[in-house]
Amino acid sequence: MTVPHESKRPEPPPAATIGDTDHREAERSTKKVRRREHDAGEGETMESPHLSYKSMMASGHGSEEFEDTWEEEAEPEVEEGDIVITENEGGPVMKLSTTFKSKLKKPWDNAVVIKLMGKRIGYRVLKSKIHTMWKPRSTFRLIDLENDFFIVRFKDKTDALQALMGGPWAVFGHALSVQPWTADFRAVDGVIEKATVWVRFKEIPMD
Repeated sequence: MTVPHESKRPEPPPAATIGDTDHREAERSTKKVRRREHDAGEGETMESPHLSYKSMMASGHGSEEFEDTWEEEAEPEVEEGDIVITENEGGPVMKLSTTFKSKLKKPWDNAVVIKLMGKRIGYRVLKSKIHTMWKPRSTFRLIDLENDFFIVRFKDKTDALQALMGGPWAVFGHALSVQPWTADFRAVDGVIEKATVWVRFKEIPMD
């Protein structure tokens, strides 16, 4: 009696284990890294990524020239008679002498009030723009107010005069209003009464 021959099926290759898979992936990654290092070393210089202005401002790079190095002046000394407090039906009333008011105003002698007409921009962008336009000889401080107004305090009187008299000024094509600071200025109800602007008339004959 002939015994039928039993054919054997080929055994499947052993399944790869997780450890083997990780090992092969690591080898391929290592080869890629080595290849990149080799290519970069053959007379080529790998350039550092370019930082945009927005990225520099967010990360703090490139902002050294706009760092606030302002040193506040000492507070004015209060002498006898500078502050007088009296009582009336509505409560206490405080009166300041003319001399003491002058002392309080003195640090703001070189201050101007600015407002960008028809456009809102960020604090750092505005400070960068006016720094580029006015090129102040000394440090200045930009103070954010309500109603899109800003106060610019200069250390140098010449810088304040340049801002007031050197215009008209424009930022991103929009007029920048500049006016002297006054003690009674209130940004909440501030109004631009007049502004100096450039007007271009096209194709007007000279004669």
